[in-house]
Amino acid sequence: MTRLLLVLLAISFCAPGRAADLDTLWNEAIAAEATQAPTERVRLFSQWIEQAAAQGIKSAEAHGHLALAYWELPDTGKAVLHQIESAKLLDNPFGAWKTLAKVHQIEAEQSVREGLSTSPSLYLYFFFTPALVYSFVLFSIWSLLGAAFLYWYRGKKLTRPAASLISFALFCAVVPVGYTVIKRFLVKPLAVIDVAAGKSLGVFQNADGKEDTKIISLPAGILVRPEETQGAWTRISQPLSGWVDAGSIKTISLVR
Repeated sequence: MTRLLLVLLAISFCAPGRAADLDTLWNEAIAAEATQAPTERVRLFSQWIEQAAAQGIKSAEAHGHLALAYWELPDTGKAVLHQIESAKLLDNPFGAWKTLAKVHQIEAEQSVREGLSTSPSLYLYFFFTPALVYSFVLFSIWSLLGAAFLYWYRGKKLTRPAASLISFALFCAVVPVGYTVIKRFLVKPLAVIDVAAGKSLGVFQNADGKEDTKIISLPAGILVRPEETQGAWTRISQPLSGWVDAGSIKTISLVR
């Protein structure tokens, strides 16, 4: 909340009318949580997010409130999408993991109930937040400066403390870079099943949708891993292999 207020305060100096509109709409949306139905809260928070995006503002808190309203409708698919969007915008990895807890609970329950393979963990995507990467970079710089000081202080001799600081600096530099490379090249995209409440998405052996080739039906909110698309059908590999209606899944953008 503090971060959101600071952003609005900064914008108010450049565009006081727009900031006031956002502030008014935000207060209205928050007040609606105690008095209004989930559909009205979805409308208000969606409107706030749309107007804020037009001004270059993104808010983890707003997506969190919107996800909560979707949970209560219930519209599980959109709730999961906004829950993940909220986690993406958080600088604290532990806060992001806490935000994703309900998503993982749904995945775990479905996997146990249907005997499916475990869905890919989202925690891997959110291990290094931008703030944590910057911290590693600062640690690396300060360690190198400390090693340089010890090197000159000891008469240009590489002592064990200086060598330790250099090793720590290299570690702090390599870990986030290595994580980024692994995530980019080894971690594949994900999608979420987004169908109406009470509906399910059929998974078929072939890209034809014939009832006699149906393997299973999956409810909204389940994470799947798309592999390829042929016309109106997408082949998935998680939580099981098969073909699903391409229009019933929404790809999750995990770019921070």
